[in-house]
Amino acid sequence: MQVVLGCNAGNAPQNLEEIVQQRLALTDTEIAGPGKETGEFHAGFLQEWNDLDKVFGENIGRLRALKETYDPMGRFNKSVPL
Repeated sequence: MQVVLGCNAGNAPQNLEEIVQQRLALTDTEIAGPGKETGEFHAGFLQEWNDLDKVFGENIGRLRALKETYDPMGRFNKSVPL
């Protein structure tokens, strides 16, 4: 599921990042129900403010090592730096 706010860059509020973070914090509970949150997010929809350690968990070190080996110039970061 992709969570959207329904605005474009031309009419986005100044505090858009804050609004997105607040909505994202509630989304897991709204979808799964209280006490059933997983904290899992599809990597294709990550933003620079997502906590990558939390998203990728114990795999983050391995992912960073792979990225350093196969993408040393950062060409495939899609705005989410590992």
